[in-house]
Amino acid sequence: DVQALVTVSAPDLAYLPSDTSRRGAVEALEPRVWSILMKMLFGNEDSAHKSDAWQDERWIFTQWTSCVVIKPLSRPLWAPVLRSDHGIGKGTFEHLMRCLMGSAAVNTVANIEGLTGTHNGDAALTRLLVLNEVLQKGKDTKADQRLKMFISDPVIEINRKHEQRFFTLATHATILYSNSPQPFLIPKTERRYWVPEFRKYDVGEEHGLAFHAEGARHVRSLLENPAVIHELLCWLSLVSELLPRDFT
Repeated sequence: DVQALVTVSAPDLAYLPSDTSRRGAVEALEPRVWSILMKMLFGNEDSAHKSDAWQDERWIFTQWTSCVVIKPLSRPLWAPVLRSDHGIGKGTFEHLMRCLMGSAAVNTVANIEGLTGTHNGDAALTRLLVLNEVLQKGKDTKADQRLKMFISDPVIEINRKHEQRFFTLATHATILYSNSPQPFLIPKTERRYWVPEFRKYDVGEEHGLAFHAEGARHVRSLLENPAVIHELLCWLSLVSELLPRDFT
């Protein structure tokens, strides 16, 4: 019983705080650098192309980010799957996370095989694991099975070349990127993935790439200022205070 990976699955909207006044107060303090990036990834009220649930998608993703950055011991056991046109801002988010946590805290691998290959497991020895350009090959229907260990298992196996394999505690959160609307298949009951709507260019295909490129340039420019990074860290700390106990 398999469905295409095209709808919100894993935490749905369960992590929206019931106290909307607290959420609104925190959102009102949102740093500019985060507002720009969230418009790139999810849109806002002025976007030509956006999900009907764009506000909730932005908030869930913000909560997940705050958990990864501020509460590293509370490892999320589900992974966002960001699907979009090329150049929407996924790489810019990765750059921002490196600025917040340090370059050594973020590992990027290409597609599922970049992680599940025979000697690639040590890529998960990090705080944030990015699977880029995710797309199942051929009629492969077991992609989600090969990812389970790295997304939700408390212990992972590491098999380095010419070294004895060993097991270690998992400390990383996982995020998947894809430019395909249907990167792979998952069972209908699978809860390890949160899948917001496919993100198209914000102002249409003709001018959209230029819009997102300018947004990426602006975000990266802002992140050169340590004060901007400090402000964002403080704000994410506020967001983390609203996380439900069962968020992970």
